[in-house]
Amino acid sequence: MDELVWGYPIVFHLFLVSLGAGVLAVSAYLVLWRSDDPAAFALARYGAFLAPLPLLLDGLVLILDLGSFHAGYWFKFLNLYKIVTASPMSIGTWLITAFIIISLLYAHTFLRMPAGPDDPRVGRRRGLAWAGLAVALTVAAYPGFLLSGMQARPFWNSPLVPLVYFFSALVLGIACKLLFLAWRTRSTPTTKDRGDGPGLTVWLARIGTYLSAGELLLVILFVVFAHRGAGSVTQAVTVIMGGGVLATVFWFWAVAVGLVLPMLIMMVAAFRPPATLEGVLLKAVEIAAPLLLLFGAFMLRYVFVVAGQITGPVGL
Repeated sequence: MDELVWGYPIVFHLFLVSLGAGVLAVSAYLVLWRSDDPAAFALARYGAFLAPLPLLLDGLVLILDLGSFHAGYWFKFLNLYKIVTASPMSIGTWLITAFIIISLLYAHTFLRMPAGPDDPRVGRRRGLAWAGLAVALTVAAYPGFLLSGMQARPFWNSPLVPLVYFFSALVLGIACKLLFLAWRTRSTPTTKDRGDGPGLTVWLARIGTYLSAGELLLVILFVVFAHRGAGSVTQAVTVIMGGGVLATVFWFWAVAVGLVLPMLIMMVAAFRPPATLEGVLLKAVEIAAPLLLLFGAFMLRYVFVVAGQITGPVGL
């Protein structure tokens, strides 16, 4: 991707931003509406600690991409804060900064043990959960707004792009929670030994199924509307249609393997009694499905970043 202006650092940027936003959104939801469930509270606590990490790593990736840390340019990245404009880049800088601050404060409310739904920090935790939920949902859609606002790039210039990224971020949040359940219960492979864990797995699988179905629908609508459009938009979307240079990456790896397959796995578990969720199916739901979702989300962002650049500006 050396010939592209936006290379892998931007792909990782879009992925990490979505990952952090999704994790914080799901964690805040669990605190606000399911904190009476000990398993859900433990999951929210894990999410609180994880949420700021992708954004902190993302900041490092962007700083390196900007060329900071070269001799004489140690603090070049601070230029992002010098001018406040209505541009997506400027708004995104402040949004991500606010996200990091709020998520760190939110994580601090879980830091001291024993942390529980009735501990002395519950009021501050719930307040920060509301703030975290608001900023997480905003940041979840931000990468899509960043791309869709570029009118000279017809592949990106669609009102559906922010919605695709929004749903994808929430799916990533569910995927991380399922992986945590797999780690938390790795020594208790059967549902009889896991207490309320299976019930939470079924709930997450159900929500993950709904969100994945929503994301799939939006992706299909994005392609259909672009294909049935006119001019440069129709021409741009050909890169992911049959015979296009990104068709296999998009339809097979990003959509089929990275979205449809894990959605079907979660669907199998979503509407069955928790006590029957064990063995191979349990591992598929808590390990295979979320790993496929993470892979698919990364590939989706790869396709969007590359396709938007190789299709060229309007009129060229």
